[in-house]
Amino acid sequence: MPSATTRTTAALLLALVALCAGATVLCGASTGLVIGLGGVVVLNGAAYWCSDRLVCALTRAQPLRPNDAPRLHALVADLAGRAGMPVPRIAVIDAPAPDALYTGRDPAHAVILVTAGLLPCLDARGARRAGA
Repeated sequence: MPSATTRTTAALLLALVALCAGATVLCGASTGLVIGLGGVVVLNGAAYWCSDRLVCALTRAQPLRPNDAPRLHALVADLAGRAGMPVPRIAVIDAPAPDALYTGRDPAHAVILVTAGLLPCLDARGARRAGA
């Protein structure tokens, strides 16, 4: 059975296709195509500019406070400092599988998401691999 994230992604893609097809039918082939392409450009632009917030909302990630996972925050700060980047936000996804991802259009809008299942598995060496 697909996960909630997979179903949400599929639903959003289907909605985009339906929007483009509906605009084409309602406005006629050439006008509808232009409107549909304009809609796609707007939606993709919104996805680019809001990717960090969008991913956090879709996964229902909650911000992870430094005192909740001090070792992870210290590790992320260390890696960011070595890369000469600002320290990204860290959020946790309530999921049992150990996993991590990061998103954001640039370092200033970056967010690292870790699942609750990954937090107990992190030792210094494994966390460095996940963060690299």
